[in-house]
Amino acid sequence: MTTPHAARRLSVLHGFRQAAGLRTWEGRVPRRGGVRVRITSLPGRHAGQAVPRGLLPPVRGSLLEFGPEDGPVRLRLYLS
Repeated sequence: MTTPHAARRLSVLHGFRQAAGLRTWEGRVPRRGGVRVRITSLPGRHAGQAVPRGLLPPVRGSLLEFGPEDGPVRLRLYLS
């Protein structure tokens, strides 16, 4: 799970055929063995002012919510 821009590059240039691009606020919920993780794409921004941001590729953060398939969220993790 990455940005749509990175997913295209990963699949075409590097052979990652299952790369999935998520737009901001879009989510996916993979499940396995009675456990789920909800992955939500959050807004992101490059740090620093040295390079104009328009020259850099898109960036995002992720909210991961872990829990049983039929129960409440047990753990929330923010990645930036």
